[in-house]
Amino acid sequence: MDVTSVDYWATGRTSYLHRRTLVAKLVAWLLVLAAVIVSQNLLVILSIYMLLVAALLATDLPARRVLALAAYPVVFALVFTLSQWQEAGPIWSLTVLAKASAAALNTVLLIATTPYPAIFALLQRFVPATVGDALLIAYRSTFIIAERFQHMLRSIRLRGGLSARRFGSNLRNIAVAMATLLIDSIDYSQRLYAIMRLRGYDRRIASDISPRPWGVAESALAMGGLLVLATALIFRMWWQTLGPVSWLPLPFAIAALVWQGVRIWIR
Repeated sequence: MDVTSVDYWATGRTSYLHRRTLVAKLVAWLLVLAAVIVSQNLLVILSIYMLLVAALLATDLPARRVLALAAYPVVFALVFTLSQWQEAGPIWSLTVLAKASAAALNTVLLIATTPYPAIFALLQRFVPATVGDALLIAYRSTFIIAERFQHMLRSIRLRGGLSARRFGSNLRNIAVAMATLLIDSIDYSQRLYAIMRLRGYDRRIASDISPRPWGVAESALAMGGLLVLATALIFRMWWQTLGPVSWLPLPFAIAALVWQGVRIWIR
């Protein structure tokens, strides 16, 4: 996955979520994340995941690539669930995987529809200056280092250093490339800091993002997240009574997913 694609999705695309204010998206993100955390019912978590997929389809982002990016944390959850499969059982394992999938997709939707400078401008108000500056520099450096690594791999491939028949040699050449990239990154960070000091850096990088007004659409987005959290809390608090009807949220999630699928198919 090309990490630069995430930045392009956030700045080069437009949709309902792209046009909403950062505060509204953060509120909705926190509410949905809280719903995923408190819920222990597999069907409820699957419903939340389907709603997130429907929201993804509404953004017109490349759904396959976004879902692939959100699937990375699931790999680590899979390793954990396999180690507890015999003791905890299949339902618990599937619940953990569903929670990891929903939480990851919820976060990817946020960063794929919100430019990082906007998130950074809000973080600057609550974190120390050094931490805020480190986050911004890390964000900007990620794309530079990723591009250098791609050029390095291309050079190795053109010189015959990567071949499908030489697995050991490939690993050795990639390890050398990673070590070279690490040294190059350290040198780049030192030069960047020296340049910033020469230009008057004094422990704070200014970032001014003018906030947009809170409108009806922002309220609807926040209310949607609140409704998801309320549903998860209801099924968590009265799980003994509502357990047999925990499938009730599924038809609404499926309907939203089908609606977005039909919209894309008609268009």
